[in-house]
Amino acid sequence: MRERLIDASSERITLRAFLRAARWRWRAAVILKGLAMSLGVGSLAFFGSAALADHFHYTEPWILGLRFASLIIFALALGFFLFKPLWKRIPDARMARFIEERHGELHDRLVTAAEFIERDERLRAPLVHRLIRDAAERIASVSLDAVTSRRRLWLYGSALLVLLGLCGWLFTAGPRPLLTGLAKLYAPWSEAAGISPYTIMVTPGDARVPKGADQMIGARLHGFHAERVDLYLKRPDHPAWIRQPMDLDEEARTYRFLLFNLQQDVTYYVQADHIRSPIFTIDVAELAWVDQIDLTYRFPPYTHRPTRTVEDGGDIVAIKGTRVNILATLTRPAEAATLVLQNGVRQEMKPVGPNRFAGEIIVRSTTTYRIDLTSAGETYTGSNVYDITAVDDRAPTVTIEKPGRDVKATSIQEVFTQARAEDDNGITALELRFSINGGEEQTVTLYRARRDAPRRIIGTHTFFLEEYHLQPGDVISYYAMARDNNTASGPNQGMSDIYFLQIRPFERTYRQAEQNMRSQGGEGSNSALTQRQKEIIAATWRVIRERPISTPEEFVENMNTIALGQDRLREDTEALVGRIRRRMGLTLDEMTEFKRLAEYLEHAAEHMKAALTELKARQPKSALQPEQRALQQLMRADAVFREIQVAFATNAQGSDDRAEAEDLADLFELELDRMKNQYETLQR
Repeated sequence: MRERLIDASSERITLRAFLRAARWRWRAAVILKGLAMSLGVGSLAFFGSAALADHFHYTEPWILGLRFASLIIFALALGFFLFKPLWKRIPDARMARFIEERHGELHDRLVTAAEFIERDERLRAPLVHRLIRDAAERIASVSLDAVTSRRRLWLYGSALLVLLGLCGWLFTAGPRPLLTGLAKLYAPWSEAAGISPYTIMVTPGDARVPKGADQMIGARLHGFHAERVDLYLKRPDHPAWIRQPMDLDEEARTYRFLLFNLQQDVTYYVQADHIRSPIFTIDVAELAWVDQIDLTYRFPPYTHRPTRTVEDGGDIVAIKGTRVNILATLTRPAEAATLVLQNGVRQEMKPVGPNRFAGEIIVRSTTTYRIDLTSAGETYTGSNVYDITAVDDRAPTVTIEKPGRDVKATSIQEVFTQARAEDDNGITALELRFSINGGEEQTVTLYRARRDAPRRIIGTHTFFLEEYHLQPGDVISYYAMARDNNTASGPNQGMSDIYFLQIRPFERTYRQAEQNMRSQGGEGSNSALTQRQKEIIAATWRVIRERPISTPEEFVENMNTIALGQDRLREDTEALVGRIRRRMGLTLDEMTEFKRLAEYLEHAAEHMKAALTELKARQPKSALQPEQRALQQLMRADAVFREIQVAFATNAQGSDDRAEAEDLADLFELELDRMKNQYETLQR
């Protein structure tokens, strides 16, 4: 009997150890899962609160509310996912039932044995003894994975480690606004919490100004944007805060408000959304103040302009290089006066009489200036802030007055041209430049100054076309160029529009061709091609002339537009050549005029390809020459087309010849893209 009692006690210990181990396996799973779930919910609460704090610019009410809410959410997550499951008491019988539900081979042996063990009976009954011994033998084959699998433990543990790693990375190397929000919410004593990414920089801050002075208050937002920025003012005679909206200076990205004629102290601060600046004070004192400023302009020598004096001025508007003498008259004596430019450069002014100081500014760029005064050892702003506007010396204005348009002439005519140039500071040279059939540019000097440079000059030149040995279809492109007398930064050049002088056949053939085209209802499409090429050249010329004043974006857009127009014109020209060859077939070689016409159009298309390459490379000057050569070939093709029309009109004796003439016109009109000239948008 004693041995049986010992055996029963040993088996009871084995059963209790097994149930205890199962209970700890279950608790481990609950702890890992609860920690992972609590950490996930808490992370969302903490980082979400930090993001909201950043959104509301870390204002104190939101900081307190978000801090309390996030901590409550984390505490509730811990209680629900961790402490509540662990708080449950699980007796041996219940754990045994839990195991048997997952291991169906025990047949309630473990549950019955656990119930007897919980009642702590003597276990003397042979049947109970055998039951406990049988249960102890059975659990030897039961794995604790029946309670909680190792795979689930690894899953919960891995999720917890990943969350810990992610949180650690966000806490140490996350986005700056997130770190700042976390520091302000949960570590307000730290150094990081004292640094706010959202600030309002206010100028002049605390200041001391003379009585009756104007004071500009500026505010710049750092780290955020606001639709409205307000200045709050308070004066001794009006204790309530007065709100004034501030105006935005788009160029300087600064909000400004000007206080006029200050007579008493002013306390102020700036607020945008929920962000407020510190409170500043402007002390109004009986100090010297600039009462009047007289300006004397001494223009650069090359302008030949006389010295000009402006009394009771302030703002300076002058050409670059102008020396401006500034005479400041004060309301009372001061020890010193200093000119202060916007970039911080300071220049001492010299006393030139009672309460008077003189200084000089050389106008080099657009900026501002003010005058600082020193009284009783104190330096302060003694004047308003004035603008300095630097005006560039513009290039001369050049126009061709005669003939003032594109003209057509025979190869033996004389064409008179007249150019006018104007400039505020004088013209030193006026030239006429021309190119024959896109060849090398030639220059004719119309005027060159030797002493004084007049502000307006007119020059003339006559083209004796017989000297150039031209033929119908050739073209002369010409323009005028003038230089001013700017010796400071170098002469500026101005150019006129470009014009074309086209060589036409002699009068009788020309008139016959014109009459024939009118009888057919308009010009041939080859003339339309010629006109489009002229407009492309003119557009390219305008881009070259206006490039110094165009933005890079405008230049690229203009070049793309011209390239598109040139490419379209090349396609139309090649399509016309293909149509001629298809229509004429094998008889083209026998028809000399048609063969010449096709060859001229093919050469024009080749020059257009070369021009297109330069246009795509953003080289308008290099594109101009092949563009003009393409124009020459188109004009020659146009001349051949006129000859063909004259021949048809002369030889037409019946309806068959008239039908051939109309068929020729139809040949040039069909399948041509009559697109609108996109390069017209380049005209300003």
